[in-house]
Amino acid sequence: TSNIKKNQALAKFQFLMTDAVAHAPAPAKVVTCTRSIDGGAFAAGTLANVLEVSNGTYTVDFGAGDLNGTVVVLRATAAGCDDTFERIVTQP
Repeated sequence: TSNIKKNQALAKFQFLMTDAVAHAPAPAKVVTCTRSIDGGAFAAGTLANVLEVSNGTYTVDFGAGDLNGTVVVLRATAAGCDDTFERIVTQP
């Protein structure tokens, strides 16, 4: 169960990036994030401030509209990395 609220901004959502060869945490990458809302196409929306925390862990900020659905899937990509998918089930 998620405590993430539908249609409410969320700062510093954390996720892990792994490299495409050894599948180990991938630090110092330029990460691009998109999101799919309720099965729609992936789009950039208002996702912002993708920053590395450390050791291949990154954060991204969601605008309210990025979470305006019941099921939101975050897709994070970077050169030389596995694509990362995080599924978020929002609460009303």
